[in-house]
Amino acid sequence: MMRLAVAMRTNNPDNTTVSRLIESCRIPSKLVHDMLEPLCLGAMNEEIETADATTFKRVLRESFASKQSARLGWFNAPLDHSLIEPLVQKAEEFGAKIRTGRVVRSISEQGDGLLVDGEYFHAVVIALPAYAADRIFNRDSLCETRCITNVHLWYENHPGLPEALLGGVGTRGQWFFDVSTQIQHTNPELRHLCVVISADDSTLDDKLLVEQLSHELNQICEGNIVPCHYRIIREKRATVLVSHQQHVQLPSSRIIDATEAPISGQLPATIEFAVQRGEKAALEASKLLT
Repeated sequence: MMRLAVAMRTNNPDNTTVSRLIESCRIPSKLVHDMLEPLCLGAMNEEIETADATTFKRVLRESFASKQSARLGWFNAPLDHSLIEPLVQKAEEFGAKIRTGRVVRSISEQGDGLLVDGEYFHAVVIALPAYAADRIFNRDSLCETRCITNVHLWYENHPGLPEALLGGVGTRGQWFFDVSTQIQHTNPELRHLCVVISADDSTLDDKLLVEQLSHELNQICEGNIVPCHYRIIREKRATVLVSHQQHVQLPSSRIIDATEAPISGQLPATIEFAVQRGEKAALEASKLLT
């Protein structure tokens, strides 16, 4: 790990993968298997054989370089209640109009502003995955994406996980969440667990997948309990992978680029990266409109 820390201070050749970085640091295979592989898969939604080394070093620095940033937390209420609704309310207090369920099909210049599907705006922020932005501007999309699968399981009279969050090594599931504990749900008769599978390219039948994950959960909890209900949610293009291609020039200076298109050295497609893009776009918009 000290050799890896030293390597963090040096630049990599272009297209260096995490696996090549690890090889150059001569890190033991046990440490790679038990720590670095799960970290890379969890943060970048990509295996070490293809993940970008420069971005992975950025992840390690921001995660472990300071006790101020090396923290783990989660929401203890559904995201709608704890995050989305307060933000919508604050935005509406500033006069914003929130519209959902609409597909933007075209953006074109009109005088000193822009037309979005025929409606005039002074400026536009594109806060979309790269493939969606490419579709709006009628350009070929070269970005790669990866799937994330969430398997929600409900159990009757389940004792719960030993901890609210557990990571798996050598298991089909990567992260095991005790949702009932996290949201402080006190119903002892129905336990809600969730298993997350990063970079999921499996074609396993749903029932077989649930059986395998239930087996892993029973190994963790030392039991033999079958879920009474399950729900599988697959986001097939959950994240845009880190690329070495620079962002494409937008057709107007009034279009502010906040697309999810991480390049080498930036954070991967995470909430942290989304916050950074949002802050940057807000500053650009304020300069443009004042």
